[in-house]
Amino acid sequence: MVGRLENVRLVETVISGSSFTPVQNGCSTLIESLEFSSYDETQW
Repeated sequence: MVGRLENVRLVETVISGSSFTPVQNGCSTLIESLEFSSYDETQW
């Protein structure tokens, strides 16, 4: 598996049932770019 994330914003959120509400003035972070790769050693 390989992939890349770009411009992903994570926002503090309150979850209630199936509703998701951002917390006003809550924590947030931005992932500008992230590359990843992984493999399953049991498959080799």
